[in-house]
Amino acid sequence: MNKLLNVLKTNRICYYPSAGEDCSDILCVRPEYLQTGTEKEYELPSLYLHTDYYPWSNQLHFHSGKILHDKPMGKVTVKTVEELAPLDLPLNKAMVHFSKKSENYGKCYLMDVEVDFKNGNKPEQTRLLYCFAENEAFTAQVLLEKKITAAYVCLVGYGFSFGGAKNRGAWLAATLERLETKCFITDSDLEWVRDDYEAGICYPILGGHHAVTGKTPSRKLSRWINWRQVRWMEV
Repeated sequence: MNKLLNVLKTNRICYYPSAGEDCSDILCVRPEYLQTGTEKEYELPSLYLHTDYYPWSNQLHFHSGKILHDKPMGKVTVKTVEELAPLDLPLNKAMVHFSKKSENYGKCYLMDVEVDFKNGNKPEQTRLLYCFAENEAFTAQVLLEKKITAAYVCLVGYGFSFGGAKNRGAWLAATLERLETKCFITDSDLEWVRDDYEAGICYPILGGHHAVTGKTPSRKLSRWINWRQVRWMEV
């Protein structure tokens, strides 16, 4: 946990819960896409944090040379991998449809990745931390309790496809101010359902007021890959 917390506290984070196989944030969360006409200044994340409680494959293994993402917009390739000490976080049946833990549950992988935008420029290097944990438990017991900040938070494709989340992820909107988030990126209408409120009952620290409203400046973000219309909002 100490190594994990040191990584989280010393980086500018882009947090993408329920990321699955999607690495669009690594390609799209960039100042040149978000900066124009905004009140705030944005800097490139130095760490992309992905969580998912049930990986798309129960036999998931990260290794050097593994291609995580290869689309017309760009390719993301693993250069190095370090497996951190596992997390001991709950898997709450009230939060998820698939309550059986996979063999990877609790594992955390810190990776150096190469990002090739296929535009002729030299590939860039960045870091990706993937933690296999329930999104609500990780947000509550790691990020909020340990006072970790996340400059960017992504709520995209939450619960779609293999998914398994009972809620729509709207509970994240109540955590943004405490995470000191500047930019919230989502394809959700942020309509709360009963299970979003349930997240605050299971983990009281998740409770709070909705940090984004219809009055929040927002903009369409057309570059996100594989999902419906995505927009970002200043928090």
